[in-house]
Amino acid sequence: MGLFDELTCHMALPGLGVTDAVFQTKSLPAMYMDRYELRADGTLWHEEYDIEDRSDPGATGVERLLGAMSRVNLRWEPVNFTGEIYFYGAGDTFSVVIVRGKVDGEIQRVQDPR
Repeated sequence: MGLFDELTCHMALPGLGVTDAVFQTKSLPAMYMDRYELRADGTLWHEEYDIEDRSDPGATGVERLLGAMSRVNLRWEPVNFTGEIYFYGAGDTFSVVIVRGKVDGEIQRVQDPR
């Protein structure tokens, strides 16, 4: 199982068109439930953030963990990634090649490599 990242695709997908659908991926570097976007212009973006401890110091047990790793200062930044990204959801799996943060070629529907 393991962790995955979320990828929102604002580009046309084979057989679906532009759906702005949200997919899961294990192909990107964060793999900590981070958010990425493939924008309509073919660029890859990552939602960067800082971490703060906003937990309740008076809490006990498991409740002490709530808010311990809160994401703050959310901001979108371009990603200089090169590689193939597999993303999947709702029974579909797609693949796209990214070179220096930009789509190189077309998005392909593929067999699930997992």
